[in-house]
Amino acid sequence: MRESSRYGRWLISTGAGVLMMTSGICAQPPAGPWAKTVPLPTACYSSQDQFADKNAAALEVVSAEASAQQAANDEISHKLSAQAGEDPMAMAARIQEQMMKDPQAAMKLMQQTGAAEDPEAAQAKRLHAIDRQQQMEAEEKDLIKRYHAAVQAALVPARGHFAALRKKLGITEGWGVGESGTPDWAFAQYDAIKREADQAYVAMCPQWWGATGAMQAFMKHYKDYLVNERIPFDEENASKGKAALSMSTASTGSYKSTAVIDAVRDHMKLAGRLYGERNSDPICAGNTCRDIAGI
Repeated sequence: MRESSRYGRWLISTGAGVLMMTSGICAQPPAGPWAKTVPLPTACYSSQDQFADKNAAALEVVSAEASAQQAANDEISHKLSAQAGEDPMAMAARIQEQMMKDPQAAMKLMQQTGAAEDPEAAQAKRLHAIDRQQQMEAEEKDLIKRYHAAVQAALVPARGHFAALRKKLGITEGWGVGESGTPDWAFAQYDAIKREADQAYVAMCPQWWGATGAMQAFMKHYKDYLVNERIPFDEENASKGKAALSMSTASTGSYKSTAVIDAVRDHMKLAGRLYGERNSDPICAGNTCRDIAGI
């Protein structure tokens, strides 16, 4: 009897904080959440597919689902936390009553809240999770930086030819080859340089945007991180909140995990950022080249 009372007092003193800090519970994920993602494109130019629009639309749906579930979770958590604050004795009585009904189940729930976990080990897990998230963000930035450098390197020959043309025309200001008085042969040569730039971009495209390119490889790497590291960590923390919740109420209602749907949402956001780096259109289409500010 004294043991049950001690556990009841412990839960009242810590349960509300756990409930407020937890984002979800360990439950079955939404049906096929990863199926909501849009297949990654392999086209060199964003105008050659509808990925941006499709990904944005899918992201809107997933974000709405995640927000709605999180709002439901917060409402339940805040309600129970408020009840504990308003009448802690009544909350303690309910907890003690549940413990007396099934002491073994109550002990199991207490273990699931993390009460017996080494604080230093728990802190090390949290710090590692933060560190891994920061590593992924740094890798993304490095990937984009390397891609930009690769584009610049591919355009070096065309830019050299463009600079030589401007020098031949005596142009030292502005970006193009001039307008008034510029000979037709100069415009023809400028268009040839533009096509050279297009060809250079298309030549380097597969290693970055192809099915076996760097961008798809990083997207797989990021998904592996989400599935194997972040989701399990979030679900573990969420299960602690569910255990505390279950100790103080007979039903958890609509309280469900958002760990997987949150991961799917972040995966879509990354896809939008990366594939938004593609050139929108080639400079030249058919026999026509558009005006650009240099090469």
